[in-house]
Amino acid sequence: MEVSTICGWINDLISLQSYIYHKDPTILKKRLLSELEGSEILDCREITEDLLKDTLESDFKEYSERISTLVAYLRQYQFGTRVHVYVELILNTCSQPGCVRDLELEDINSDNGTVVISIPETHLVSKAGLVTQRVANISQETSEALEEFLAYERKEPTDISDSPLLTTSHGRVSESTLRREVKQASESAEEYPGVASPLTRHQTSCVVPSEIWQYSILQLLEGQ
Repeated sequence: MEVSTICGWINDLISLQSYIYHKDPTILKKRLLSELEGSEILDCREITEDLLKDTLESDFKEYSERISTLVAYLRQYQFGTRVHVYVELILNTCSQPGCVRDLELEDINSDNGTVVISIPETHLVSKAGLVTQRVANISQETSEALEEFLAYERKEPTDISDSPLLTTSHGRVSESTLRREVKQASESAEEYPGVASPLTRHQTSCVVPSEIWQYSILQLLEGQ
C-alpha cells in the first residue's frame, strides 16, 4: 500500500479525534506515530517523514538539557518577563509559538489556571470551523509568572484596539522579536554556572521557539 494512502487515512483519523475530543491535531498525530513505532507491518519512518516535516533533528536528552537550562535561567533571573511568560506558555500548552504570540488577555483564566489556545487553519478541523480552539492547563509557576508580567512588565499598546497578551508599546510583539529574545536568553543561560549544566555550558547553538514547542510535545508523550 502506498505511503500517501496510509498518511491520508491517518490524517482523516486525526481530524475525527480532534473533532470528538477538541484536542490539538499535531499532538494527536505525534501520539499516534509514537504508538506505531516498532511496527513490523508499516514503514513508520517513511510515514513520519511524510506527516511531520518539523521533527527534532537531535535526541530528546540533548533538548531536555538545553531547554531545562533555559527555563531555569528565566525563572531565576528573568521571572515574569515577556520572554519568560512566552517560553512557559509554549511548554505548558504544547502550542506552536505563533499561537502563543496570538493570545489575547481574555484567553487567560487565572482563576482556574487555563488558557484558550487557537488551532491553526493548517489543520482541516480548524479550516472548516469545526474545532478552532482548545483549552490547556497551565502550572502554578506559570500562573505566578503571568501575574508578575501583567502587573509590572506588560506594555499597554497605543496603536491597536484589541488586547494582546504579549505586547510592545505599539501593539502585538512580532515573531522575530520573540525569537530573538529566546535566543538571547538561551545564550545567557549557558554562561551562568548556577543554572547551566556541564553538558550545555558554552554551547554555540541557541534554543529557538519552534524547538521548545516540539520538545514540549515530546515531553508530553514521554510522560504518558
